[in-house]
Amino acid sequence: MKEIKKLSFLCVPCERSEKGMEFKMKIILASKSPRRKELLSLIVSKFDVIASDVDEKLEDGLTLQEQVIRLSYMKAKNVYEKTQGNRIVIGSDTIYLLHRLKHQFLPL
Repeated sequence: MKEIKKLSFLCVPCERSEKGMEFKMKIILASKSPRRKELLSLIVSKFDVIASDVDEKLEDGLTLQEQVIRLSYMKAKNVYEKTQGNRIVIGSDTIYLLHRLKHQFLPL
């Protein structure tokens, strides 16, 4: 039997107005994931998608939570540096962790 853990991190500054979620700046999703695009479209109607080109290799010595935050930041920073103007860049990452659960059998 396998146990699956999913760790995700998404950070974006926003303000809610009487009109709903309205942003005065350009919103850029730093991901080519269709699911992330779908999720963001539930919040805002207008945004651009620009995939980052960062190396997603895990760094030794970091927890999985730290890895996800690090990769999310790197993706957003990569796209931010390739774009100009008044903008919010959203970077996000997900790591799946599979555990094999050990079964202990008691003697009969």
